[in-house]
Amino acid sequence: MAVAKWEHLTCEYEPKPHKWKREIGQRGRKPHFCPKHKPTTVAAASNSGPVTLHCEIGDHDWIREPTRGRKPTSCPEHRVATIIVPATRNENGKVTLHCENGNHDWEREPQRGRKPTSCPTHSGKSLASVSDPVAEKPEPKKRGRPRIHETPEEAKEAQLKRSQERAANLEGMLKGRGTHISQQDPYILYKKTAEKKGRGKTPPTTTWDKVADHSPLQMAQYVNAHEADFENGLYRYERHGKVIVL
Repeated sequence: MAVAKWEHLTCEYEPKPHKWKREIGQRGRKPHFCPKHKPTTVAAASNSGPVTLHCEIGDHDWIREPTRGRKPTSCPEHRVATIIVPATRNENGKVTLHCENGNHDWEREPQRGRKPTSCPTHSGKSLASVSDPVAEKPEPKKRGRPRIHETPEEAKEAQLKRSQERAANLEGMLKGRGTHISQQDPYILYKKTAEKKGRGKTPPTTTWDKVADHSPLQMAQYVNAHEADFENGLYRYERHGKVIVL
């Protein structure tokens, strides 16, 4: 199967637009003209005649020969000349300058250019390094998130404080809803303290001591924390004189 080697384009030559072709694979955007009719940039000839310009300072027109470069905004008569004022010499014939980094005056030979802001001794140094030459280097930043608490004990204490605040907020919310333990019959937690075997067919005698009064939420939290003790019969809950089956 033959592969096309030519790309067909249209030349937008104004008198007579026509078709032309070029080899496929050339980079860049497609041209609007063929190589024969491609427009060229014509530079201004030196003998094209004088050019009329406008002087903004004198507010008048003036004429000059065409030259390359941007157009001036003023004529030679009204052009502002740069005035260079020599620096004041001291008694030694030198120039007195002020060093901002070292905060002192220094001298040098008169030179062209703008005045330096610091002497060669303090050149390139910051004010902090000059005022405190024994300043320590800043410590590198540690990787990862910054620690809120320095020691594990402080972290545990803060966690306990947050837990107490959440419990206090929950207690206030329950009181507002009328479901607090002080406004309802509590769940009484008992702990087995002693067990005495019975004689014959008499069942054993078990002694239960009251531990605390819990709300439904506190009961659920306590059961989750001591699940094995409830399964072994070490603890039990009662309400209205009846044992709660968990």
